[in-house]
Amino acid sequence: MALRLATLNLAFVDQNDGDAADRDRPRFPAWEKRRGRIVAALTELAPDVVCLQEVVRWEATAMAPAWRAWLAERLARPSLAVRYDQLADLAGRLPGYTVVGEPLPVSCYQDEEMEGFQWGTALLSRLPVRTSHRLTLPQLCGDLTRRIPLFVELEVAGESFWVASVHCDPLPRHIDALCRAVAALPAAAGVALLGDFNLDDRHPLYRCLVECGLTDCRTATTPTVRWRANAPCAAAETIDHCLVRSAAHPPTAFLHLNDYPYSDTHWLQVADLA
Repeated sequence: MALRLATLNLAFVDQNDGDAADRDRPRFPAWEKRRGRIVAALTELAPDVVCLQEVVRWEATAMAPAWRAWLAERLARPSLAVRYDQLADLAGRLPGYTVVGEPLPVSCYQDEEMEGFQWGTALLSRLPVRTSHRLTLPQLCGDLTRRIPLFVELEVAGESFWVASVHCDPLPRHIDALCRAVAALPAAAGVALLGDFNLDDRHPLYRCLVECGLTDCRTATTPTVRWRANAPCAAAETIDHCLVRSAAHPPTAFLHLNDYPYSDTHWLQVADLA
């Protein structure tokens, strides 16, 4: 059974666009402008699994005033809706997928619990889900935020295939923890780590991921690129990756897609496996 896996960092629900944009930060059109194009791309490409990062949910009345003000500023809005659920918003526009990853973790940003605010990794699957668990990566005082990848065991032609939605930092302790998690899975089981690793394939820690038995779907194939001419970065500069360990499902194709209104270091990636 062939597989199609996708990954996308939703980039929070941030906005940094228009005349008032902070030129020192990446440009982010409002989520409402990005959402329709993202849904259209996923509907067109129909991946079996979509790994998502920076998915957000909040209940404004439960948030401290400082956090409400911070989030409203990031969204370029004078005030927040009482409740917002980005995962439900997106999943509701993509029928046929099961949401995996509930509940979203309570956010921890700069060692402070953001009460009333959740964010992190999630997964949408059209394949049967057997089990799932979260891996909290080691956090030290001074780290920007807590990272909690989601590992999901799927059923593919009666066999186990693990897919992890990953968001980590370029830190040895994060990469080591991910490599240990891969090594702990049965050797016969397929496993794919997709997401935002915050490092490109020139980074020394990238080599650790490859040496633990993972194959980069982008470099193992001849990538197809759908790229906007005015995108600020080249496709080769990606810090997101689709990494696979599977004798039964090796990578056969890779698509890097940036034809929706969203500029930064994250774009939709789609990997086809045999």
